[in-house]
Amino acid sequence: MEILTNKQITDLVYKVRTSKGERIEVIKNGEIIQVSELISPMRGGDMGLSKREPHVTFYNGSQAEFIPIDDILNINYA
Repeated sequence: MEILTNKQITDLVYKVRTSKGERIEVIKNGEIIQVSELISPMRGGDMGLSKREPHVTFYNGSQAEFIPIDDILNINYA
């Protein structure tokens, strides 16, 4: 999947992992302002806090979301 920064996005679909399982989230009307290496979320038995993976910073004008690229299911650009 190609990640474009500073391009308007109508919606971004991604997985959120919680202690009770996974759910699908959709965030709308914003843009990816950067891609950076951040500490990965703790998935399964992997508790390595020094492991880093690419995340996007999605900003909709009022708040920023940091989403691991591996958890992104779909991006619809305007």
